Amino acid sequence: MLKSKQQALHISIFAAIVMLVSACGGNIIKPMPKGYVGHSTVRNITVVNAGSVTSTTIADRVKKAVRKKANNELSGNMKIDLKITLDKWQGTETTVGGSVTNTLLGSKNYLNGIVDVLDAKTGALIGKYKIYSEHKEGGLLSAKTTTISFTNVDETVINNFAMYTVYHLE
Repeated sequence: MLKSKQQALHISIFAAIVMLVSACGGNIIKPMPKGYVGHSTVRNITVVNAGSVTSTTIADRVKKAVRKKANNELSGNMKIDLKITLDKWQGTETTVGGSVTNTLLGSKNYLNGIVDVLDAKTGALIGKYKIYSEHKEGGLLSAKTTTISFTNVDETVINNFAMYTVYHLE
């Protein structure tokens, strides 16, 4: 009887650990090997839009933000390439009236994408994860309780996307 209680306890602890780990890494599709995390430098960045993203400028803006963040944060000796596929984007350019409408009525801007981390020498996929960045603001005329900050919400979302992307490499 004691042996079965210990086994039940071990199974319960194992199940709790599995649930905890899966909840923490929900956006990781393929974890990077330990030798790359914290030891990488980004060589090339490619950003493409999926069919649902119609912006003509978002890919270039994301590439510049990720490049800037990577140059500031990463200095390892393992060269990697990033291929970022943007599959959802809602910014002020998609709102009738643009930032003026967002300031008056409030906004919810978001950027979603998949990041493939590739070995620079072989081109092999060494990691893959999903990034989601969002920024909400209440407007002057809205009854929302969210903060009005008058920031450039597009840049905030893009810079946060870049920060989350590089965070997985540190």
